[in-house]
Amino acid sequence: MSFNALRVGNHYKVKNFGEEYIFEVTERVGEQNYKCKDVVSLETFEFEEIIRYGKGKDFDIDEYKPYLK
Repeated sequence: MSFNALRVGNHYKVKNFGEEYIFEVTERVGEQNYKCKDVVSLETFEFEEIIRYGKGKDFDIDEYKPYLK
């Protein structure tokens, strides 16, 4: 999935360098940057913070649908 494919209001799950993030995109703030809200802690952050140090071997991004099992 491309970073440009992220959509405001959708939820995503990202794994990078062993860390896992589940968040909702709340606003687009740049070409490949978004304001996000963590669905567990409700903390807000920018998407660039997740990939600031590059993409690890385990990098993966997928749409997350918590209401589907």
